[in-house]
Amino acid sequence: MSVHAPPTIFRQVVNGTVWAVVVAAAGLILAVALPLAFGDRPHTVLTGSMEPAISAGDVVHVRPAR
Repeated sequence: MSVHAPPTIFRQVVNGTVWAVVVAAAGLILAVALPLAFGDRPHTVLTGSMEPAISAGDVVHVRPAR
């Protein structure tokens, strides 16, 4: 029978950081993939012609009319 030593603080920090990166990456993938799966297309607004509601540099999702 082997007895495992508890993880060190450094190891816990590394594990927590790895999990945070994995969860953040999965969230970003879902944030991009789900709108594309439903027909939305992201577009970046290039000018300030729609201000004050939408500023230049904002990303909008466009869905085809059905």
